[in-house]
Amino acid sequence: MHELGLDTSNNNPNFGTPRNPHNPNYYTGGSSGGSGYAVGAGIVPIALGADGGGSIRIPSSFCGIYGLKTTHGRVSGSPTRGLATTTGVFGPMTSSLDDLDMSYRIMSSPDPDHVTSSSFPDPASATAATARPKIIGVYQEWVKRSDPAVLSLFNRAMDYYRTQQNYEIIDITIPYIPQGQKAHALTILSEIASGISKEDISQLSAPNRVLVSSGNSQVSARDFFAAQKLRSLLMSHLAFLFKKYPGMVIATPTLPIAGWQISPGGADLTHGVSDVNTSLRTMEYVYLANFSGCPAISCPMGYAEDTKLPVGIMGMSEWGSEWALIEWGRDGEGLLDTDEDVSVDSNGTANGGEAAVVVSKGLRTPSVQSGGKWVDAIGLAKNNNAGGNS
Repeated sequence: MHELGLDTSNNNPNFGTPRNPHNPNYYTGGSSGGSGYAVGAGIVPIALGADGGGSIRIPSSFCGIYGLKTTHGRVSGSPTRGLATTTGVFGPMTSSLDDLDMSYRIMSSPDPDHVTSSSFPDPASATAATARPKIIGVYQEWVKRSDPAVLSLFNRAMDYYRTQQNYEIIDITIPYIPQGQKAHALTILSEIASGISKEDISQLSAPNRVLVSSGNSQVSARDFFAAQKLRSLLMSHLAFLFKKYPGMVIATPTLPIAGWQISPGGADLTHGVSDVNTSLRTMEYVYLANFSGCPAISCPMGYAEDTKLPVGIMGMSEWGSEWALIEWGRDGEGLLDTDEDVSVDSNGTANGGEAAVVVSKGLRTPSVQSGGKWVDAIGLAKNNNAGGNS
């Protein structure tokens, strides 16, 4: 993972940086990039992720897997000491929605020694709802900040949900989105920095020494409390939206970009990387779930032709509604089962040059022929068993 979980590339010059299993010239995304790689490359079907600013959903999107950022406090992290106490959560990263459902049931079992986890109902007693609202909220102005290839895939996904799954798509607005992202960044940086001693700072990589030192010395109490006032406003507005539209899922692309390229020559892999603009860009949509405490899911929705990387769609819903998000993800599985095999390039156009309306057929495994990494773990296990029996 990224050192301290303090960035979204998953660059780690200390212990090595996993490359994206679909394209080795790109990062996995982070900070739970090792988990994203392990699942995306087929090594394991389920991995643990931690998410304070998209760290489950960002690598899930870049690696073409499923990731669930849980409601704040729902999954106990004991005995781990959390650095981002008001923004960070734990959740599953998996190769399928069935695995996501199963692993979430296990992880979210109430911990009697955890003050918030123990307050949630036991998932073992949960039953599927006989009917649920099919409403998707889209803040168009926000969504349009995506790159063309991502926006094209997202618009296609909305068409699919509306025409094939009978969802109602409604326009919503959320105030202070850009300001909220800055307030979230200030909050999580302050929280992480406050838990690191001056002696430990000297042991960090150069980019993180700068970040942590800034969090300790550049953020005033006035700034921090102003950020929390904005946080309360955003949470109140989301509560209003969820009350007005019960069961609504707020949909965005998981990321506004289709990949984060490793520097040519790989110098960043040796010395680390500090690219604040791209870091903030990758948190464009994911931050709000961390700042508000709402649950959010990332699911694959297509592929960008020029990067060969998966592109994810994200749904965020009311506090405690993880089951509804998993079912929403199931409703979208058909996005990858179209009749044609077409991908979009960075301009949002299809291979033939026309506006892209469909993408690849089925969920892709990384192409070894194109430099990707894929481990057939089941095949290896079968071969090992056969060898042991012979």
